[in-house]
Amino acid sequence: MKSLLLVLPTEDKKLPIQTDAVLARCPGIFLKSNYLLTPIGLAYLAGALREWTDSRVDFLDCRVESYSTSEAIRRIKELDPDIIFFTLGTPALDYSGAFFRRLKEEIPELQVAVVGTHVTVLPRESLEALPLDYIIRGEPEESARDLIMVLERGGELEQVKGLSFRSDNRIINNPDRPLIEDIDLLPLPARDLIPNQKYSAPLARHRPFGLILTARGCPYKCKFCATRAYYGHTWRQRKIESIVAELRLMVERYGIRDIGFWDDTFTIQPERVIALCREIIKEKLKIEWICLSRVDTVNRELLAWMKKAGCYQIQFGVESGDEDILRRLGKPVTIKQVKQTFWWCVEEGIEPVAFFMIGNPGETEESIRRTIDLALELPASYVSFNINTPYPGCELFDQLRKSLGDDWSRFNARQSSYQTGLDEKKLEEYIRKAYRKFYYRPGYIISSLSRISSIPDGLRHLKAGLEIVRRFHR
Repeated sequence: MKSLLLVLPTEDKKLPIQTDAVLARCPGIFLKSNYLLTPIGLAYLAGALREWTDSRVDFLDCRVESYSTSEAIRRIKELDPDIIFFTLGTPALDYSGAFFRRLKEEIPELQVAVVGTHVTVLPRESLEALPLDYIIRGEPEESARDLIMVLERGGELEQVKGLSFRSDNRIINNPDRPLIEDIDLLPLPARDLIPNQKYSAPLARHRPFGLILTARGCPYKCKFCATRAYYGHTWRQRKIESIVAELRLMVERYGIRDIGFWDDTFTIQPERVIALCREIIKEKLKIEWICLSRVDTVNRELLAWMKKAGCYQIQFGVESGDEDILRRLGKPVTIKQVKQTFWWCVEEGIEPVAFFMIGNPGETEESIRRTIDLALELPASYVSFNINTPYPGCELFDQLRKSLGDDWSRFNARQSSYQTGLDEKKLEEYIRKAYRKFYYRPGYIISSLSRISSIPDGLRHLKAGLEIVRRFHR
């Protein structure tokens, strides 16, 4: 059997949508620039199918190759797969449906399986709306393996845990599959199948920029995050030696020295991160790296070790400058913690980056002003302002489901679904205002220039700055 892991092309005249299933906390946001992260979730799935089944496995990233819809279909025909696996991003549902309708018209026998948070939460609605054959709910590796084995060798689809499908005009949802307890048993991502040199991140220092996971799941219960629906709240960690071995592979085989530790919260267990940093230093890996974190999970000792091991940037989800809003979001950190952690990073030589949201439950113009004011107070190297979007899988989606409707194109991180009295136009106005206030400050510009250490670093800052001017100078 021939399996194809597919990243769909970008819909004409639109910025790409980040859809990879491993980034479940934001399943389907329109990016603000044309950077492209490694589709690490599908790469994991490709590695598992190749090692656990007899299927021939191909990988086609139409987005990074800049294929049009027609070019993508032509290339799929050349690869001649029996089944396609792809990830569905919520706001791309209409485009995904149109793409696969056209594809199935040209290759009627082709089977299509989809993974991701959206279909995990809404399997019935997805099967009714889209030309899909199978939905794999939750962690996909074991369920996809079992599906392939049933299709190859015969058997009952009802035996495949975590699978949803049609049968005799009925939609069948098989029992859920338990989370994988020992994630070290998973084969490594099939990096040899993807164009590693073409992946990048807007705030990364170098290209190629590659992603690695050291754990799955997150014990925190932020109401705006969809991780619980995909990787669950049970935090499952890899062994240090396994992580180091994969890092060495990334460096030596694929030339990836700029790396993103893309766990939902990399610093959940500071002692573990320090142990990993010690091994990176001991093994002389010579990597530079970024990670995602929370301000209440780091301390000075941890930051010092991270810096020694090559960490140059930590991206923090600050979310709001209003503590009441933070409590409503299920993220009860304090503004004092935020400020302290950001200054610690600066003192240790690490760039702190802040992500904010507006249009939250209980949001007012005053709370938005507090958020902008906090951004201006922080010694952040970069900030990102976004509009809270209740994607399927998060608690806020559950609370608002009846009032949201089924126009999934609205789930684009550009409008709010909360009755705050702040419409889309007003929120966009505040987003533009926030970016201008933060990035156009003479002090920030001088500080940014002082951080430039090389021509590539300067070009990185220039590119990021031009993207901001292009999008928000109106």
